[in-house]
Amino acid sequence: MASEANVIAFFDVDETLIATKSMFDFVEYLDRRRGLIDAQAVIAVIRRLSWQGVGRARVNVAFWQNFAGMDRSVIQEAAREWTDEKCRQAEPFFVPSGLARLRRHQDEGHHVALVSGSACDILEPLARHLAVPGLLATRLVAEAGLYSGEVLPPVMIGDGKRQAAAALAASRAVDLARCYAYGDHVSDLPLLDLVGHPHVIGRHGDLARFGRLRGWPVLPGPAETALSEPVA
Repeated sequence: MASEANVIAFFDVDETLIATKSMFDFVEYLDRRRGLIDAQAVIAVIRRLSWQGVGRARVNVAFWQNFAGMDRSVIQEAAREWTDEKCRQAEPFFVPSGLARLRRHQDEGHHVALVSGSACDILEPLARHLAVPGLLATRLVAEAGLYSGEVLPPVMIGDGKRQAAAALAASRAVDLARCYAYGDHVSDLPLLDLVGHPHVIGRHGDLARFGRLRGWPVLPGPAETALSEPVA
């Protein structure tokens, strides 16, 4: 019989595990605490690209171009401070249903991996806080300690998440039919379709409607009441 360590639980991060969009929240922190970036200008450009119908992968790449020339060690330090601040705040930082499922998988001895379009350098403190060993996120290119504004492939949106998750499963000789995945947005479908046990976080929106049609468990999202949580 396969051991429980040969099961992976993949978790999208933003609005699946944490009740915010980490990329936007972090650049606002950089602006407010460090003055390293004009957060509102960055967010306005990214939203305009989205409204124009630019694909999420291209929007993600455009976002990280704003980090060109920044010192990686400074960003890593700021990420630790940001994570500490968010975890201490009175307003809930974590999505209760997502966090409960993560802890359940840890208790069952499953390997847990965060899968996100946010950057490894931003999410590493969060992964440590949660005692999560796997982090499949955007890898920012740094040269001589400074970000170039480029990212290493795959772009961690949509099919990029699927590629990264499949590669991790192959490296651990894991049967994906036994694995779990959690996401909140239709862009997470390639990841959810990869595993035998997909779950939707958030009762509203396109992914929830699609998940119900497929018979997937649909769990409460941020600020939703945890009523009658389905059992996987």
